[in-house]
Amino acid sequence: MNDLVFKRNLAIRSVLSLEQRQVINDYVRAWLGIAPAEPVAVFPQNLVGTDANTTLANLEAEGWEVVFSTPGEIGMNRDSEALNLGISRNGEIISAELLN
Repeated sequence: MNDLVFKRNLAIRSVLSLEQRQVINDYVRAWLGIAPAEPVAVFPQNLVGTDANTTLANLEAEGWEVVFSTPGEIGMNRDSEALNLGISRNGEIISAELLN
């Protein structure tokens, strides 16, 4: 029975978004008696703390285009999405905001 329940949860999880998967993950962890996992940063928060030059190159490879740049901020667009990045003096991303 445990194997069937576990396989069912994996099947459901495979078609969910990252946020929806977290709900299933928490459910399975509770069912197994395991403590909840630490939250994982998702896009664009996962960009915070990364090197700005490397991250910009990766974003441009994914279709993002720089639309404005100031010493402390970079704005990017991809289709109907907009992304604002705050950049520190040492070239590290300190904030990231996705706008629709």
